[in-house]
Amino acid sequence: MASGRSRPDIGSAVRSARKRAGLTQVELADQLPISRTTLQRIERGGDSSLQALLSTTAELGLEIILVPRVAQVFVDRDLPHRQAPRVVPSSSPR
Repeated sequence: MASGRSRPDIGSAVRSARKRAGLTQVELADQLPISRTTLQRIERGGDSSLQALLSTTAELGLEIILVPRVAQVFVDRDLPHRQAPRVVPSSSPR
């Protein structure tokens, strides 16, 4: 599971998932209600609407999970695909 703490981290994860799916930016944008330019901005970590980001990640089979910043997230890769990760409060706040 990628830990995206910045827009560039999220953009990189989107780009990697698109390439793994064998799609060009044009092909993916055509499947979504966004333009290729918007997809380029997402992949570069630039500004985009939340709806554009959510549509893109959903189309690529990615999930955005929000957890408290002081939490540690553990993902058991053997769990069924849609089972939520386990969130454990951190013992040392940042």
